[in-house]
Amino acid sequence: MRTYIRVGIALLSPFRIGGWSLHEDAANQSRTVRDPADEDRPFVPSTGLVGSLRAHAGDKAEELFGPPREGKLSASPWWVLGTRLSADVTITQRGQTSINPAQRVAASGGLRTSDEVVPSATGQPDLYLYLTSDRPPTALLEVLATWRPTVGAGITSGLGDAEVVQVHYRTFETTNPDDLLQLVRNTNTGTKRIDELVRNGKTLQLKPQSPTLVLQATLVVDDLLVADRHDHAWQQAPWFHGSAWKGVLRSRVAYIARCLNLPCCPTPDGANQRDWTGCGECPVCAVFGSAESGQGCWAFSCSEQAHDPGLVRERHRTAIDRFTGGYRSGALFAEQTLP
Repeated sequence: MRTYIRVGIALLSPFRIGGWSLHEDAANQSRTVRDPADEDRPFVPSTGLVGSLRAHAGDKAEELFGPPREGKLSASPWWVLGTRLSADVTITQRGQTSINPAQRVAASGGLRTSDEVVPSATGQPDLYLYLTSDRPPTALLEVLATWRPTVGAGITSGLGDAEVVQVHYRTFETTNPDDLLQLVRNTNTGTKRIDELVRNGKTLQLKPQSPTLVLQATLVVDDLLVADRHDHAWQQAPWFHGSAWKGVLRSRVAYIARCLNLPCCPTPDGANQRDWTGCGECPVCAVFGSAESGQGCWAFSCSEQAHDPGLVRERHRTAIDRFTGGYRSGALFAEQTLP
């Protein structure tokens, strides 16, 4: 017996998987891992997805994927054959600015950019995961029917949200001459071979699982400031990222805690403001996370903007020369907002 499964995954937000070739990249994890065969293409290692699937499997994890590392090692009953990203998925650059927690303004030297992989808008799966085994697929299919995968880093800041949208599978009996001939005559290689094998197989009936929402709100924002409307990255990814919601709410919670004399991170002085990453001990760090304590217990989703990019309004402004009190030479710029 030989079973093949292809899992189609749709990305609901951008993702980034840590991948770097230089020490500077490793320090801020700004670069997503690339396809070894094409530097311009993103790549998703199957290990992270399998880890997410194993965590979701619960009591069936050892039956499907073997014992944990602490025990006696043995081969996993289910083998992961790899992943494939849609050709419409692309890498874009997103800029972020750190906030000075004391002055509540953009921190000096806090601007940074990082890679993000943007989902396609084709309505088709963005990512495929391939598995095979010499066992019946019943147990694994039960797990896949309710699996909600995550991809890469930044999960608590809205990155890497995904859902399973299709599962195709087929079991071949190697003692059956017809099934054996189909396996042998398939001359395709890599993932194309599995695509051909499951093409006439069965489709799993999925049971979509929505995330547990603690708070959901709809905000009306007048004159939303946007990036350059001709910027390809903004046109591709019109999201308000979860990291921004996380920063706004954390700042407000910390301010209220200090006003009420409740346990909270101290306000860093001028020398430590740029490198401040939280104390890692107070309740605020436990909820929102820090470099010391790891990720927090709350996750913030990316919000898709409902504005029409074609309605961008442009207003020209100029900086003032503080010495003369007049317009500063060469400081004319355009401010673009969405109504």
